[in-house]
Amino acid sequence: MLIRYLNYFLLSLLILPMPLWALSSDKDQPIQLEADQVEIDDKTGVSIYTGNVKFVQGSIVVTADKVKIYMEKRDLKRIISFGQPATFKQTPDDRKGDIHGRSKKMEYVAKSDLLILTHQAKLWQNQDVFEGERIEYDRINAKIKAGSLKTKKTRIKAVIQPSKK
Repeated sequence: MLIRYLNYFLLSLLILPMPLWALSSDKDQPIQLEADQVEIDDKTGVSIYTGNVKFVQGSIVVTADKVKIYMEKRDLKRIISFGQPATFKQTPDDRKGDIHGRSKKMEYVAKSDLLILTHQAKLWQNQDVFEGERIEYDRINAKIKAGSLKTKKTRIKAVIQPSKK
C-alpha cells in the first residue's frame, strides 16, 4: 500500500531537512491510553479505543476520536488514529521545539518508525510548516515527504524558516 502511494508523490515530492528527531527514549516508555470505550481481541492482536481517546508514550501525545492498535506477541506493529482532526505532539531530543501534527487519519508504522498523515494533514515544528493531503514523517532518516492523494489532487504548502547563525 505504501509503495502505491509513493508513486503519487513523484511530481510533488518534498524533502525537508528539519531537525525532527523525537526523543529516542519514547519507544521504551509504557503506552498509556484513555477512552470512552475499548475493545481488545487477544487472538488478532487488535485493540480499538473510541471516544475522546488520549494516547501517551513518553513525550508522544495523540488525541483522536478512534484509535486502532495492532500488536503481535506484545510488540507494537501499527497504530491508526482517526479524528476531526486527530492530533499528535512529540518532543525531539534537541528540545528545540515540539513537533506537532494533525489530520483526519494518522498511521504509525513501528518497524520503519514512519508516521503517515492523510486528509487535511499538517505537520509543524516552531514556524516550519507543511500542509497537504498526505505527509510522511520518517523519523529514522529525518525526512518528510508530502504529496496529494490519488482521489484529491492538491498542492503542498510549506513554510521553512532561514537558519539563524
